[in-house]
Amino acid sequence: MIAIILILITPFTATAYLPYMDEDKFTYRMTVGPSASFMTGLGPDGPATTLDLTLNYSFFWLSTGVKALFPDSNRFFFFPYMEVGGYLLFNGGIGYTAGFGGDEISPNYVHFFIGLPLPLDWIGLRFLGGFCIMEPYYRPMYGFGDGPNGWSHEFGMLFKWTIGWNAKGS
Repeated sequence: MIAIILILITPFTATAYLPYMDEDKFTYRMTVGPSASFMTGLGPDGPATTLDLTLNYSFFWLSTGVKALFPDSNRFFFFPYMEVGGYLLFNGGIGYTAGFGGDEISPNYVHFFIGLPLPLDWIGLRFLGGFCIMEPYYRPMYGFGDGPNGWSHEFGMLFKWTIGWNAKGS
């Protein structure tokens, strides 16, 4: 029920990752922030955290980040990634992830992304002229290469700070 209410209050003029920013007001946008998630499937299961940076133009976005998986207190795995996608009520994208840290994980992944960005400025949460969003997401990843091959699943919540700017001469 809460998700339905939040969807209804999110304007339909939204653009990539940025449900409240005016399309006419800013040419480019950037979001940055962490996530908390849980990974399961191929290889070890456990909590993960990510630092993500996204550049937006209109309805399209390009994202890069680094994820760390902590299956237990003695080890961790490192996953840098890049993805591209678009926004139309939900964010959807596709990308590549590299896996580092041991033979238990695949060195290569193709992944998909689906998320629902929810603005937090309606509760007054703003920071340094930008606004904050939270985004529940799901990222299925298919591992391939010289390691285990198969599907992993990541379920998480992104927390991002968003700013916008115009191109010179705009």
